[in-house]
Amino acid sequence: MKKINWNECCWFLILLGFSVYLYHLLYSGEILYFVHPRSVKFTTLTMLAFFVLTIFQVKRLSDTSRRPVKWGYLLFLLPLLTGALVAPKGITEEIAVTRGITVAAQDRSGFSLFSPDTNRRIDYTRYEVLEIDDVFFDDALNEIRNDIPRYIGQKVSLYGFVFRQDHFDEQTLFISRLLIVCCAADSLITGILADYEGADAFEDYTWVQVTGVIDQTTYYDPWVDKTYEAPVVRVETIELREKPDVPYVYPRNYAGPEH
Repeated sequence: MKKINWNECCWFLILLGFSVYLYHLLYSGEILYFVHPRSVKFTTLTMLAFFVLTIFQVKRLSDTSRRPVKWGYLLFLLPLLTGALVAPKGITEEIAVTRGITVAAQDRSGFSLFSPDTNRRIDYTRYEVLEIDDVFFDDALNEIRNDIPRYIGQKVSLYGFVFRQDHFDEQTLFISRLLIVCCAADSLITGILADYEGADAFEDYTWVQVTGVIDQTTYYDPWVDKTYEAPVVRVETIELREKPDVPYVYPRNYAGPEH
């Protein structure tokens, strides 16, 4: 009977562990806590590569060479055990807001991660009530920021979590979402200012559905020490909502790594 080569066995278990862990993330959908949906296929390819390496490693389990088990395997075991034992939550709202908030318009025409049709604009004024859903959350708000006068008076409805900065007055809220361009590591907060007399009844990070009318306000951004015009929702109704399973939104025109 052939003896097991424990050195090769450890490497086999590491490869198998990563294969199973990636499969779990993909099957459960928890992979979306970490990457943009368009990058999921690359995670799938990585998982398949690990499975192939695992299969080829089987024949090495009975290798006759005898070497002590390498301590370097701990470098692979520690992240694997951490991922397996700690429930994935992605980037939380509390962590993301430390990077600041996005209130001003952003020019992405020269950014290689966005498709060539970045400048193709959608006219959101054609809607009687503009429902700003997850798919168009970033695009619609950026369009409004780029042309505030055009959208003044436009009725909107959107869903996000409440956030306040220290310099906000008692009626001002920021209705926020976590925006992911490529992966969770680059997430930031995007959203729109909201004006509501009962704002103090809603704590930070409470998820709400807001309906109101677009107006214009002057906003001071302490992060860049600059004052500029920004859109604001004059709130008509606000209702509590449950936090979504996947709290992220994504740029509509993200091209992905293959672009």
